[in-house]
Amino acid sequence: MKRWMALALCLLCALCLTASAQSIPEQVQAPERVQGTYQSPTGRTTVSLDAQVVVPQVAAMPLVEVFPRLFEAAEVRAFADLMIGEGAWEAWYYSELGMEAKQEQDTDPQPGYHLNQYPTVDDHAMYLQSKDKNEKGHATSKVSATYIIMHSNKDKVQYHSLDYSLNTCQNQGRDIGSLEAARTQADAVVGRMFPDMVFFATDPDHADLPDRCLGQNGQGDYGHRLYYVRKHAGVPVTHVYQQGASGIMDQYGYEIPYEKLFVDVGENGIFQIRYKNPLTVGDTLQTSTRLLPFSQVLEVFARLAPLKYASSESEKNNGIQIHQVVLGYMVLQMRDQPTRYQLVPVWDFMGSRTIGKERYDFFQYAHLTINAMDGTVIDRDLGY
Repeated sequence: MKRWMALALCLLCALCLTASAQSIPEQVQAPERVQGTYQSPTGRTTVSLDAQVVVPQVAAMPLVEVFPRLFEAAEVRAFADLMIGEGAWEAWYYSELGMEAKQEQDTDPQPGYHLNQYPTVDDHAMYLQSKDKNEKGHATSKVSATYIIMHSNKDKVQYHSLDYSLNTCQNQGRDIGSLEAARTQADAVVGRMFPDMVFFATDPDHADLPDRCLGQNGQGDYGHRLYYVRKHAGVPVTHVYQQGASGIMDQYGYEIPYEKLFVDVGENGIFQIRYKNPLTVGDTLQTSTRLLPFSQVLEVFARLAPLKYASSESEKNNGIQIHQVVLGYMVLQMRDQPTRYQLVPVWDFMGSRTIGKERYDFFQYAHLTINAMDGTVIDRDLGY
């Protein structure tokens, strides 16, 4: 009897180990493509699903803690050395606020951030610009880095809005060359300055680009927009159109906007780089996660997606059209520790939106985001 009990226990352990050793594709069992049509209870909201399903071919999607970080002053100077040229830039700062703002040169051999204090925020900024000037006396290229400390009723809270930018805006992209050539240029800069970030996608819709470089007009003369994302354990943090939290304060504390990095390449090379809300990866919190089967995730989508958009049912032709479903990472608050953040597996349902005669098709717009571990719905605009 003891031998049989021992054998049964060994078999049970083997089954448990097999289950825990399933790869991500084996866990979710998702098809390569999915189709379906779902309606609200009134029938006036229609959700059409005809989508490619993207699943990372990895063994596991561990949970890992992430932290917002600042761009160090030395990092900003190194970026200026790379993009403008070593010894080819000078630092400036503003000595006054508001309408009386005065631009003055920073003669420190290693310039850093300058502080401007407002009643509600402390603004920290570095401005580095080329010594070379155009015919109007303006710098031909610039690098800046900023961050803000907001004063809340409880305490000083850091509001994460960090930015790198190179904004010459004199590079009309009428003869921009191939995407491959543009990516070669962008990869070289990103790989050197931001090695944790990898190429994700290029935005084909130049007319509605977020953070479009000022001075660039028209739809066909902009250039290539290349997005880069963080990648962990072989899985990208999915790039979405939404920006995440916008400084909203509630009982959960401050949320952080999404980490965003893009490079714009035009006729004469790179003319804009912007990197917002950078992160640092911390400790692994859980080496493996158990994900829901895709069939359960699809049930949640079918039930809730029509209800989410039913508020516009007074309009004819109200609905969404999903063309891609992506399993990837998202930065999310820890449920019981809202001041800490982690990378969590989520499903993003991407597509377009119709209301009446209008159609909105923003690049990588997530119409519904579902936690891949427990099936809860996440608001991409709020970030939780």
